[in-house]
Amino acid sequence: MPDSPAPGLERFRRLSKEGAWIVVGQATAILGALASVRLLTELLDPAAYGELALGLTVASLVNQTVLGPLANGITRFYAPAQERGDLGGYLSAVRGLVLAATAVIAVMILLACAGLLLAGRMEWIAIASAALVFAGLSGYNGILSGIQNAARQRAIVALHQGIESWARFLLAAALLLLLGATSAVAMAGFALGVTLVLGSQYMFFRKVIHGDVVAANRGNWQQQIWKYSWPISMFGIFTWMQLASD
Repeated sequence: MPDSPAPGLERFRRLSKEGAWIVVGQATAILGALASVRLLTELLDPAAYGELALGLTVASLVNQTVLGPLANGITRFYAPAQERGDLGGYLSAVRGLVLAATAVIAVMILLACAGLLLAGRMEWIAIASAALVFAGLSGYNGILSGIQNAARQRAIVALHQGIESWARFLLAAALLLLLGATSAVAMAGFALGVTLVLGSQYMFFRKVIHGDVVAANRGNWQQQIWKYSWPISMFGIFTWMQLASD
């Protein structure tokens, strides 16, 4: 019988394959971003494109301070939860934290709408609401990607990263042609694209949990994830300021 590959060689092959998928996913995402700028600047006038960019800046703030840090904490504690045989408690904690973050985003939407109404800028309500919804959906996608990365489903994550970049702007372009060239319509297209990718991500995510987990120590995992995530959230404000200034 032929000798089996040495453990070191097998590990190198596995890491090389994962690395190749990551490179392909990132490259596809970058190409999608470049194509997005080219197409959307053709379909939107400069003022509308500026409004879209401002909406994306608002979405970036939410992801840098709310869901992004939470995704980091959730990813960090997947492996410990699996090692302790408590994926049920971990996933229950994740659901609770995501629901809390969703409530925060819902309050942000209400406050933004109320503030714009009081300021007499009703024309900004649609783009502000769409930007916050898009931020939430993107954050959910990031959380699922983080868990799948931790579960070593990196090919699936890379594939969806590449698809999301293209799906967002292609659906945005389609809606712009159908409904009119406004920033709110473009942002709605972004949100729709992320929703489709999120649905696909969730289907693969269900393969990670195998449907046989039982919640045990939800409170313990929530506390650990929160302690890990909140400092990242505080520093996320400064990261967002740098991104916004750029």
